[in-house]
Amino acid sequence: MSTSSRPASVLLDPRAWFSLKQRGTSIEAGALLLSALLLVSPALGQEQTVTSTLSDAQADNMSADRILAPAQDPLAAGLAVSLEQVERLASQLAACRRGEVQMQTILWETQSALELAQNRVATEIQELVRRLSEVRHGLAEKEQEMVWCTAAANDGETMIVEPVGKLDRQQEQLNAQTLAADEERARILARAANLESELFASQNQVADLKELNAEAQALGDRLLVRMETLEAELADAEQSATAESQNLRLQVETTIAERENLRTALSESEWELAGIKRQLTQVQKALTKVRARLPVSAGGSRTDEQIQNEVAGHMIELRALYKQRGEIDVSQWQDKRDILEAEIRTAQLALAESIGAKGLYWVQRDDTMAKISQVFYGQASGWPQVYAANRHVLESPDRVFPGVTLVIP
Repeated sequence: MSTSSRPASVLLDPRAWFSLKQRGTSIEAGALLLSALLLVSPALGQEQTVTSTLSDAQADNMSADRILAPAQDPLAAGLAVSLEQVERLASQLAACRRGEVQMQTILWETQSALELAQNRVATEIQELVRRLSEVRHGLAEKEQEMVWCTAAANDGETMIVEPVGKLDRQQEQLNAQTLAADEERARILARAANLESELFASQNQVADLKELNAEAQALGDRLLVRMETLEAELADAEQSATAESQNLRLQVETTIAERENLRTALSESEWELAGIKRQLTQVQKALTKVRARLPVSAGGSRTDEQIQNEVAGHMIELRALYKQRGEIDVSQWQDKRDILEAEIRTAQLALAESIGAKGLYWVQRDDTMAKISQVFYGQASGWPQVYAANRHVLESPDRVFPGVTLVIP
């Protein structure tokens, strides 16, 4: 606070300053000290105390002026001064000195308070600087979070675009798989037709294979019906897959939120297609089994050598079974014998058809090669021909197992 802004009550009267200077008293020094303190005290909150002290000093100065006024008259100077007034001036001087001591004490306290205030201000400035640093750090973190959010948003758009592309690729794969299934179905149909023709021709060629041909015909009919059913199911699956694919595409284009439903529908279509493929595989296996049961001449895949090897293996098992006779249960032994004889008879039938044999003969008890030759050729000397056609069955022409089926060339 400047001197011009202080109240008028705290300013010294110039006349009092002039009077104090003329008298040469120590009041001037006290007034100067009070004025210096007054200049410092407003910044420290001590203005009220200094103002009160200065007012007292002004009042004392005015009293001194009134008392010393008569001394200005040279004629009454010596008479006006009395001992009482001198004592009063001495008392006032002592009061001024006590005021000086008090002002020094106040000045020291004011300086201490100023230092404390400066320390508090420095501490508050440091705290503000720390808070400002925290705010800046938080702002930097927010900016980094915004960068991360922007990157996450970009990744989200990429995640939306990628499922659409993946759906397109899955649709292309589904179309390719459907085309492959159509080609496989055509091949199966053509092969089934060929198989039916071959089976029909086999019926005309071999009278003894009527039952087997009838079973093959029935199997062919069932295969055709199954193929028609599979074709209808495949067409329905294709239509369903196409419709679902279109619906999925529309749903993806209208809202990304429904992409899970599209994936579910596509998975169902793939599952149906996989089921159809499994059914087609089963049909192919059934056709392979049918072909494996027929000789090459009847449209199958079994060669004469394979048939002979198969019969030879059954004969080895049959001979071993005869050696075990009496060691195992009779019913079990008979069941195994009947099964082996039936397997040999079926294989020999296929071999007879393949080589164009005259027929088959089921060996009876006490049969010999000569008797069998006599039955079919009218003479016993034809047995080597029968033996040569059945070397894979007979170990020697002298040992013929009852129940064995022989090919008669």
